Amino acid sequence: MESGVQVWIYSGDTDGALPVTCSRYAINKLGMPIKTAWYPWYIHGEVGGYAVGYQNLTFVTVRGAGHFVPSYQPARALVLFSSLEEKLPPSARRIKMMSIRNNTSTIILQLSKETENFWA
Repeated sequence: MESGVQVWIYSGDTDGALPVTCSRYAINKLGMPIKTAWYPWYIHGEVGGYAVGYQNLTFVTVRGAGHFVPSYQPARALVLFSSLEEKLPPSARRIKMMSIRNNTSTIILQLSKETENFWA
């Protein structure tokens, strides 16, 4: 943590293999003070999950996702991973177009360059 590298940890909130409570317990054992209190992040006007910020660590939950987050919630995972890549809070991204077909081999997601108020 002292290196200044930003670390993100994420958990699906329905993950039976590694529940959110286990991730929270491990993070709490680090003894870092909270910099940004728990807040919801949104996708399409729905809560996509919750996030909390520490000094160089952000912990994000993904609502409705199990152990393999992108398999359970591809749109939410895209927002999460794109936010990580761009060093933005999850709600700072907006899905512009989404098409998920019934066969699991076709998932088309595109992010807009617009941002929204991440506290909204």
